[in-house]
Formats: sequence, structure tokens, C-alpha cells
Amino acid sequence: MKDGNVDLRRYARFDMFEYAVIDSPSHSESIRAVVVDISLGGLQIRCREHLPPGEHVQIKVGQSESKPLQLKGEVRYCVAVEGSDINAVGLRFMAANHEERLQIANYVHAVFLRQGEALTS
Repeated sequence: MKDGNVDLRRYARFDMFEYAVIDSPSHSESIRAVVVDISLGGLQIRCREHLPPGEHVQIKVGQSESKPLQLKGEVRYCVAVEGSDINAVGLRFMAANHEERLQIANYVHAVFLRQGEALTS
């Protein structure tokens, strides 16, 4: 989020495009989504469903080389994308332990490395 021209984010964000599945207490079926950016603190998805801010969800993010990354998160915001039937949803990671924090850090680092390789090739 921005306050004037000052970026208040705690972590750098990296653009990406990866499929995800969200399990939410407010929805009876899993929600299909696309991850559009990620940081050490959370990620942003696009989906058709509305997710209420404050709700805790389960996130499964696809990984082309291995099994999906499974995380817990809290919905921070859910806003309609103008001119579409899609919502932009911000999720804050809710790592329960050191192992989960390490999984997140390794995944974000891999995204960073892929972007760096794409820029140099």
C-alpha cells in the first residue's frame, strides 16, 4: 500500500504468474486463483470469489519442479478489479514455525532467481 509517494511495504515484491488453490472457511469449494506477486510477507492473488478480510485460509501454490507449496494466510484485503469480474486479494503469510518460514523464504528466493535469469538471458 502507498501513502502518498511513500511505499509502506516491509518486503520487496516480485511479480510472478503461478496457479494456486485457496481453501476458505467461507466457501464450500476450493477457490482457483492466480498468484500475481509474492514477497516474504505474503502474496497477491486474482480470483472470482470474494474473500472477507481477516479470514484465515489455506494456500496451495503450484511449483513446476515439485509438489505444491502449502501455506496458511490471512486475507488482508479483497477489492474488485475495475472492469472485470475478478478480485485482487492480498494474503499475509501466517507461518506457524521455522520450517514454514524457511519454505516461504526458499520459494521467494527461487522466484527472485528465475527473474534474474530471465533478465540476463
